[in-house]
Amino acid sequence: MFNAEIIGTIAGTITSLCWLPQIVAIVRTRNVEGISTGTNGLLIVGAILWIAYGLLLRAPSVIIFNTIMLFLVGLMLFLSLKYRKRVAHLDCQDAP
Repeated sequence: MFNAEIIGTIAGTITSLCWLPQIVAIVRTRNVEGISTGTNGLLIVGAILWIAYGLLLRAPSVIIFNTIMLFLVGLMLFLSLKYRKRVAHLDCQDAP
């Protein structure tokens, strides 16, 4: 029978790393259409709160996996803003 920490580790790994395919797609294509900066901003705030909660409870798995998620979602937000500005800049150059 699984204990709670094993289930938490599996769940944390899956939910933390689920952002990797989106990040890889952004890096490869530089296409950020459909990436919501508002949603990613809220996820960052949520991850920070989860980390604080984990620190208060001294729950390593909560701290570790939400720190990973914070980094990955932060990276996705950064890339989204970077490539969105680049596309907006290029669109301005093409205007008559």
